[in-house]
This record gives sequence, structure tokens and C-alpha cells, in this order.
Amino acid sequence: MIAKDDTHDFADKVSVLLSDPLKRENIGEKGRQYAKEKWGADVLAKKVAKFYKSIIAQKTSLTRYTNTRVSNAKGTI
Repeated sequence: MIAKDDTHDFADKVSVLLSDPLKRENIGEKGRQYAKEKWGADVLAKKVAKFYKSIIAQKTSLTRYTNTRVSNAKGTI
């Protein structure tokens, strides 16, 4: 980790990465794995599907509620 606004710490860590190819590779692989777990196509597809299902469920629920209210209102006239 790098402390916020600590340019010297940042420079030191960049220097370490520039001089250590194995460490660079390791950090790069961890970054790729993290990105895949958080934002991979399969993960995003599942999130989008879940979002759409929730919207459809809300719409269905609202439609049922509205239809019930309209039916009840017609019965009172």
C-alpha cells in the first residue's frame, strides 16, 4: 500500500517494481485476477441479469398492486 499523497513512498515503490521483474509479474497477475473476479464478463453478465430481474419484479409487483386498486375501486362505484 501507498500512503495518500506520499510521493516519496510512491517513487520508492515504483523503483522497486522497475528493478524487480518477478515482483512486477506477481503484482500484474494479482491485478488481472482481481479485475476478472470483480469485472469479468461473466460477473458483469450476472449483475446485469440480477438488476433486470429486480426491475421486472418491481414492475410486476407494481402492476399487480395497481390492478388490485383499480378492481377494488370499480367495485365500490
